[in-house]
Amino acid sequence: LMTLTPARVASTHGVSGTIAWSDRTGTQYALEGNIFVSAQAAAFMGKLLGIGDARALSDLAQTVDDAGGVTFVPALSGLGAPHWDERATGTIAGMTHATTPAHLARATFEAIALQIVDVFEAMEADIGTPLAALSADGGASANPFLMQLQADLLGHPVLRSEVEEVGALGAAAMAFEALGANPDWHRDSTRFDPAMDRGARENLRTRWAEAMRHVKA
Repeated sequence: LMTLTPARVASTHGVSGTIAWSDRTGTQYALEGNIFVSAQAAAFMGKLLGIGDARALSDLAQTVDDAGGVTFVPALSGLGAPHWDERATGTIAGMTHATTPAHLARATFEAIALQIVDVFEAMEADIGTPLAALSADGGASANPFLMQLQADLLGHPVLRSEVEEVGALGAAAMAFEALGANPDWHRDSTRFDPAMDRGARENLRTRWAEAMRHVKA
């Protein structure tokens, strides 16, 4: 996850300052947050449940309206941004006799989205300005269920690029500009607006924060 900044920012909220790009006009700085286990959490949970395909896990997650009180923190290799705890271990909290594989599947996708929320809010705290939306690309962004869940838990729109790898497009744009060419690089995006009730969002995020405190204890 990355957001541009007008100047170099020394983060005090667990993300990292970096250079987004540098060209003849100058240097563009940014903040970035690296999450150790994000979409890979789906592969891990799929293996536990005997489901080898991420799409099948997503389909299973959508058969329930919520995770039934289950929270999964995929700290399978410690925690990255913004928590940075290499000793943290993963946990599944809130299971009861009523817990089903579908609840575990949904909790997995919630975990992917909630980790993004943590980084997003850390960046907002560092720059002191609310961010309007989240732009998404990459393989996981092809899943509309995950993108809607991300918007719901973030409380902000998610704009999914129709280009799978925006970074590659940006590199191509810079190369063409260096050659004096200026093609039209505009690409459409699909917008996902938050649809979750605010109370439900806050409840999920509170449970997530409690589980996160447990894995870091």
